[in-house]
Amino acid sequence: MGLPLCIRSCFYPMLGNVVFGTLGDLIDALAMLTTLVAVCASMGIGAIQINTGFHAMNSSIEQSQWVQMFLIACITIMAGVSG
Repeated sequence: MGLPLCIRSCFYPMLGNVVFGTLGDLIDALAMLTTLVAVCASMGIGAIQINTGFHAMNSSIEQSQWVQMFLIACITIMAGVSG
């Protein structure tokens, strides 16, 4: 249909040309924000699971926020390097 590849284009059939204005910008911003929150939540839950698994394998590895932040930093660095 010749529309840009963004979330606002999904709403074009319902809203028409309104999506190319402020409402479309709001839709795209909300989509980016919800994606960011979802990725952060998934990363946090994953870090908790990894930390719990490490603690189950070796009880000398403590379960703490510092270990989880370290895991999140390592996962972020590995993802950045692989991209």
